[in-house]
Amino acid sequence: MFSEKFMSILSKTSTFSPNQPQNPRKIGPFTRSHSTDLCHAYNPTITNKWRNPAMRHVLIALLALALPCLIAFAQNDPKSVIKRQLGGAVNERNEQLDQATDNPKPPTETAKLPPGTPLPIKSGWITRTIKVPAASAEIKVRLYFSRPEIPTNAKPNLPALIVIQEWWGLNDDIQQRTREFAQHGFYALAVDLYDGQATDDPAKAKELHDKITDDGCLLRLKTGVDLLEEEVTNGVVDPKRIASIGWCMGGQQSLLLSLADQRIRATVIFYGGLVTDSEKLKNLQGPVLGVFGNNDKGPSPASVNAFEDGLKKAGVKDVTIYRYDGVGHAFASKAATKLGLYNEEKAKDAWAKTYAWLTEKLLKPS
Repeated sequence: MFSEKFMSILSKTSTFSPNQPQNPRKIGPFTRSHSTDLCHAYNPTITNKWRNPAMRHVLIALLALALPCLIAFAQNDPKSVIKRQLGGAVNERNEQLDQATDNPKPPTETAKLPPGTPLPIKSGWITRTIKVPAASAEIKVRLYFSRPEIPTNAKPNLPALIVIQEWWGLNDDIQQRTREFAQHGFYALAVDLYDGQATDDPAKAKELHDKITDDGCLLRLKTGVDLLEEEVTNGVVDPKRIASIGWCMGGQQSLLLSLADQRIRATVIFYGGLVTDSEKLKNLQGPVLGVFGNNDKGPSPASVNAFEDGLKKAGVKDVTIYRYDGVGHAFASKAATKLGLYNEEKAKDAWAKTYAWLTEKLLKPS
């Protein structure tokens, strides 16, 4: 019944005939017919037919019925379906990678955390291939990085630390310290001086230590500084707030790096070998923190005194030295527990003082 009435109204309303001349109208590069263009007001015959209320009601009803079908068709269009499937696959892959690396997704805006809450971080390994000019060869330098999560497209200008291992190698303890620095707001980068080897055996550690040279260490450490310099270009690292920190042999390498590379603006030494020549110490670019045990024989308290005197003669004014009674070498290193050298109480105090110093000297924007 409905269809019969509709066809009746439509046949009375339409003025189109297959034999009707098409009277084309030029519109840009295209042409179209007035007879099939039901929207042009200059055709009074067609326009008047649209004033029929019944015709308008029928067409509105047809549009209402057709709209859901059109939407469904668009959603199920093969191209749209494939695009959604590919997007879902990419998102699933990214989530799997995040879970595998234990790295959360980067935030889209800076999260507001309660004071003292460790920052969410991103950590991982980077390998750089560099040329050794003297040997006409190439070596691969392994770098372990950890930094706070950075909002998309942000340029936080973070303070940065070159983290330098003990003679055990870049072990789990050093990696944990690197992550802790990042949780405090630093871009921390640990440089592997043993090319992937680490041990908890003192004899093996001595063997690995004896194979390295100061020049070889410096080459690798400068590779780390080069990476931080790239992050300076990206707006991630503040070039005026790059420091080095190391323990034992790493303490010595921290000082040597600062003397050799003026991109290092602050130096932290935990009971490492010392330079006492004031002329050489003039190359230091910023504040110095030294942490030592008074029972240590290398460096001994006398060597620490000579180091302080050398810094004073060199004109290095911002110097902080902490000395701890009753402990010796490696007292702040958990890896030295099996040797009976680690002292938890003194280590906690030394770490608290170190973080306070780093906060004062580096966490404040330059």
